[in-house]
Amino acid sequence: MFVALPLTLVTGLTMSPAGTAAYPFPLDLFGGVQTARTLHFFLAAGLVVFVAGHVFMVMVSGFTRHMRAMTVGD
Repeated sequence: MFVALPLTLVTGLTMSPAGTAAYPFPLDLFGGVQTARTLHFFLAAGLVVFVAGHVFMVMVSGFTRHMRAMTVGD
């Protein structure tokens, strides 16, 4: 989570022409736009699976109980 999220942000900025004009070094670091696009896709997909998996685990183990514990401290 702490690696994939910032890396997704950097690869997203690397795909942007404005981001590349302002900061050209990530383009060289990732080896081009296509590599950044591929990494961005897999990282973003991994983050979606991570979040969906955790939401599913909360739903299965008792959504109301977890929400009450987070908001009221019960």
